[in-house]
Amino acid sequence: MKSLKFLFLVLGLVPFFLNAQNLKETASFYPQETAVNDVNWSFLEVPENWDQPSGKKIKLAVAVLKRTGDSTDPNPMVYIEGGPGAAGISTMWYFYNHPIRENHDLVFVDLRGTGFSEPRLCPDLGKKFFEILAKDQSPAEDEAEKALAALACKQDLVGRDIDVRA
Repeated sequence: MKSLKFLFLVLGLVPFFLNAQNLKETASFYPQETAVNDVNWSFLEVPENWDQPSGKKIKLAVAVLKRTGDSTDPNPMVYIEGGPGAAGISTMWYFYNHPIRENHDLVFVDLRGTGFSEPRLCPDLGKKFFEILAKDQSPAEDEAEKALAALACKQDLVGRDIDVRA
């Protein structure tokens, strides 16, 4: 079953996500999808570095796909995409007509630097790695090129004043 390959967690943090003071509603992440009116779109502002909670903030994109039935079950399901580097909100469409929506709101989160979260962290690095691996060269050459691509990513992050230690 396709849905079994996805991991749903019912978290104690769900009320935090849904009622947090730092959860700010926003326009749809998919403005071209005019028929989608049963989704709440938001950004959750959190510290860039949890060791400095009053410091610079980042935005985690959150989409809540509302339940379709009359259930009074207050427990939404939270979808967290694996990775690292994969976005969760883009998978929301697989669950749009899923039976689990009958009784539960579905919460999708783009983790730091992925999907619609801000700031984006090296969104083209994976593509660069695949381009390197597609070349007909030795493993040592692959590793050297991947190291250069990763270093360029790090330099870009530092240049944008993103705390790479966080």
